[in-house]
Amino acid sequence: MASGLMQDIHAFRPPSGTLAVWWLGQMGYVFKSPEGATLGVDLYLTDSCATLEADLDLRRRKPVLIEPEDLDLHLFACTHNHQDHTDPATLRRLTRRHTMRFLGPPPSCALFRAEGIPEDRITVMWPDAEFRFHDLALRATFALPTDSTDFNHLGYVIRIGDGPTIYLTGDTAWHPLLAEAPRCRPDVLITCVNGGFGNLNHWEAAGRVHHARADPALSPGRGLHNHRRGGRAGCRASTQGRHPLPLRFVPGQRSRSAPVPRRAGCARPWRPLSGARARQGLALSVNRTPAR
Repeated sequence: MASGLMQDIHAFRPPSGTLAVWWLGQMGYVFKSPEGATLGVDLYLTDSCATLEADLDLRRRKPVLIEPEDLDLHLFACTHNHQDHTDPATLRRLTRRHTMRFLGPPPSCALFRAEGIPEDRITVMWPDAEFRFHDLALRATFALPTDSTDFNHLGYVIRIGDGPTIYLTGDTAWHPLLAEAPRCRPDVLITCVNGGFGNLNHWEAAGRVHHARADPALSPGRGLHNHRRGGRAGCRASTQGRHPLPLRFVPGQRSRSAPVPRRAGCARPWRPLSGARARQGLALSVNRTPAR
């Protein structure tokens, strides 16, 4: 039987013109459209990174909210081939690999194949490549690799026809082309903040939010691992908060705060849920940003 959160995702019906989002920790998200299309991006649902590097404590510090065996989505997309974004242990345990569509850059697709994903279920993505499923469109964007272990990083723009556009930067270092990467003005920006590992630091991420004029913006940092590179300033956004913060978007409210990440990277329009839902990751209902 599927987990409670997976059942919640299946049962939830986003209103017309909105896009529902669940944050599962790290840079992992699930999106759902009004027509029921479901998309997972960078889902790290194990603790496989725990033993990757002897000099780093990469044990998972947040709960797995959906077990890989319970994952039941239409689309499974990865931004790049680092293990906390394309996780072989997650892929190995998927039980619905013959019904999901797997998308990512070539190294991620090679790992899909190595873990038994059927070739006819794999779609290679590159900057400006677009894939459509029902009312949901996924377009890959430019991202600058953060180290020499993978030169094939992507971001994604997620949109529905009459609803919001969400730009997820993926893991990226700073580059002037990031300003043009989404080729649109997103309603919501989800940005990495992890300067200690070569990604955008908190100042660079705040600059991206300001330039994109996205309101709201969300920056979960990393949230799962105890990152220690780059000094205190470099890892501050990575280590704050003990649990994934469950939030929802309040339509019509406007943030008057400076575009600098707040608690768990949320700006003022995101409000915590309470009760049982507070233990089930982030849940948002996002509509199009009003004209300014």
